[in-house]
Amino acid sequence: MKVTRNRLAILLILATLLTTACVCSPSALLNLGKKAGELKATATAVIGEAKETATQVAPPEKETPAPQMTPLPSGRCFADIPEFPKAKRDAEKEAELDRWLQEMGMGGIMLPTGEEARIYVTRESPAKVVEFYRKAMPKRGWKKTLELTTEEGGIISWEKGPIQAGLLTGMSEGETIILIGCGPKEKKLPQLKPTPSPPGPSQPPGGESLLPVPPLSEGIEGWEQWLQPGSRIPGHNEVNLVDDPTYGKVVEFVRTCEGGNDGGAAGIYIPLNLDVSGYPHLYVWLVGKVIQEEGGNIANRNPKWFPEGAVQVRIKYQTTDGQEKEWYHGFYSQPVKGADTSHFTQVPRGKWFTYLSPDLMSLAEPPARILEFKVYGFGWRFRGQVAQVDLIGASAPAGEAPSPAPLAADSSPPAAGITAKEGYPLAEEKAKEWNPDARLLSAEAAYKFDVPLGEIEAIVNLEGKATQWEYSFFLPNAQTEEDKHRWFFVTVSAEGVEAFREGLLALPPTNPGSADDWVIDSPDAIRIAEENGGARFRSKYPDAVIEAKLDLTGPFMGYSDTSKNVKWKITYCRKSDFMNCKHFEIDATTGKVVAVE
Repeated sequence: MKVTRNRLAILLILATLLTTACVCSPSALLNLGKKAGELKATATAVIGEAKETATQVAPPEKETPAPQMTPLPSGRCFADIPEFPKAKRDAEKEAELDRWLQEMGMGGIMLPTGEEARIYVTRESPAKVVEFYRKAMPKRGWKKTLELTTEEGGIISWEKGPIQAGLLTGMSEGETIILIGCGPKEKKLPQLKPTPSPPGPSQPPGGESLLPVPPLSEGIEGWEQWLQPGSRIPGHNEVNLVDDPTYGKVVEFVRTCEGGNDGGAAGIYIPLNLDVSGYPHLYVWLVGKVIQEEGGNIANRNPKWFPEGAVQVRIKYQTTDGQEKEWYHGFYSQPVKGADTSHFTQVPRGKWFTYLSPDLMSLAEPPARILEFKVYGFGWRFRGQVAQVDLIGASAPAGEAPSPAPLAADSSPPAAGITAKEGYPLAEEKAKEWNPDARLLSAEAAYKFDVPLGEIEAIVNLEGKATQWEYSFFLPNAQTEEDKHRWFFVTVSAEGVEAFREGLLALPPTNPGSADDWVIDSPDAIRIAEENGGARFRSKYPDAVIEAKLDLTGPFMGYSDTSKNVKWKITYCRKSDFMNCKHFEIDATTGKVVAVE
């Protein structure tokens, strides 16, 4: 479904308020549009922590359901909720909201399958909407359970016997949006299973992902299949994308062979012509599982035969003098006498494991150009799974942060503005005036949707400076429910404090980091991103701009073995295609690259 940014912002309001910190203001709602790509991962990661109850909806018995909505059983929810005077119900927005949430896999957050929320629009201000419902609902017997509102709108929830209702209102595109939901109190948000930490390294090394395909969790488009029958008994070989409670989707390699024993293969591969000569270090990262293995040469105990194992990775490459070579590594679970431990690793059967290869640039004849990358199983009968696999080019050895290096020459505008740390003391001083207990939650220099993209030369330049930084603060020791949801914004430029305001958090941070652990300033964060693929992205897309956010809201998404929840999120996006971006997550205490997407 293709929608404009402003329309997408409307669709994102509800899901974002239930799954991530949000301020109910016009600029906040509009700024949600460009976060669509991040929202699915964010929602998946924090939905189990959300305490605000998701609501089901039941319309009045005689009302016709909105277009493209599934009819609902009758109920008394909306019969007990007054409509705002002269507000117009917007069936188009309701339909788009329902479809969008379903497409993003978030239908269970506010809109369980086959149900709806009601959306109205009015020219009256959000403050008038809030005041109307604040007075009208108690007259209908509703008891308020939460209110987080400002003059620009907000959230109110109520309960009445076994049912509950919620109001969300704010402005977008010059009109006030009113979103109302209602349903039984016992409806709970789904609790996702925690992701177990597999044995081995907990994360890939910092560096640039070199495989030109999306993560396996998004499918195997871009890969080709390798299905090799046995030489005597063809057998049955399959490659499938299957569901997994830990990783969502994983690729599975299966071979069955009835009536005898004969080896065959099932796997995926990518033909490449990839120049890696410019990378000082090169690694293979893999997360896999061995479920079944049968063969005559498991773990390559006889080097005269082809190595067998349910999960293997193999690279064909060319050296600097043009010779073609191969490197491979496989995994096995059963005890094997004489196993080739230089090319195979024993892992627990039926459990996820992680693998980080040796530095391929340390081979006696290292690769200069990668010709093929293959992941597969081979044997008589096997079943193996791979959740993640990557080829990573790095500027520093695995486990080490890149050494400081001068920035590459660039045509970006000359240095201007301030760094994040330079603006922080002024922001903190203003926040302490708001509340002495105020504590830093984030510092961000990002694209503002009220400025045409074509007029932007740089958001954050290559020296890590921005014209303005927006800092947010919260109250970590708040005692009341209201104070837990309060936060404070301060905008700082080289000239000083430009603006400040109070806002509302939908969900307070659960395990925030401390500004005392903030070591890496924005210039070093940009430098690290540049060295790990940012410069290459800018070279490929000269219209790229850089956004930066220091984030102390909680644990790292994805991989993390860090002890401090203080991280930089550096994002490169094309001005001509703001959905074409490259993201870097960097430990703001050590400078280590945690993830590159």
